[in-house]
Amino acid sequence: MDFGRFNFNRIWKKGFEALDGETRDVVFVRRVLRSRLSQGAQEEEVEVEAPLTHAEASRGATILRALPEHDNVISYITSGEVGPDFYWVVELFDKNMFDFIYGHPHEVNMSIIHIIMRALLLEVEHLHAHGVVHRDLKPTNVLINQVTADVKIGGFEQARRTAGFPAPHPEDAYSPVRCTSTWYTAPAMVDPGFNCCLG
Repeated sequence: MDFGRFNFNRIWKKGFEALDGETRDVVFVRRVLRSRLSQGAQEEEVEVEAPLTHAEASRGATILRALPEHDNVISYITSGEVGPDFYWVVELFDKNMFDFIYGHPHEVNMSIIHIIMRALLLEVEHLHAHGVVHRDLKPTNVLINQVTADVKIGGFEQARRTAGFPAPHPEDAYSPVRCTSTWYTAPAMVDPGFNCCLG
């Protein structure tokens, strides 16, 4: 992967903002260490909420790259290894749904929620039509650009192909294993003895 074309501007929580020298677009560069993120000042700056393995990031990039373009699918630009680390580059969004809702000074207008939900459902429909199950939909993976009013899904690290669609690697195929971020895991998955009586 040629990083000479990217001019890095600033560090974000999960990566870097950069200017693509070829297209002049501002992009997001996600860095995943070959080993899981752990200690070290520099690693702490780009720590992810659920540490990723190199294989998960690579698989997510492969699935995203294979998806046909869609208005509600985050644009894949490039990915690859540089030294021991894996990087992937996608379009930049200034907020996710979690930051948007909790950073909003007032109650979010219902028409805005309708726009977000419509875009979300259109993308899920597109993913499923192309044999992809996201498996990690959560507010931090719903990306929002407040300037253009674009809403797209990111965070494809847990995504898998469904039966009947070609998977480049056997591990890309769907499997019913635990697949969510820790904070969004159902109680029954964390504790198999968990019993919730709703009646």
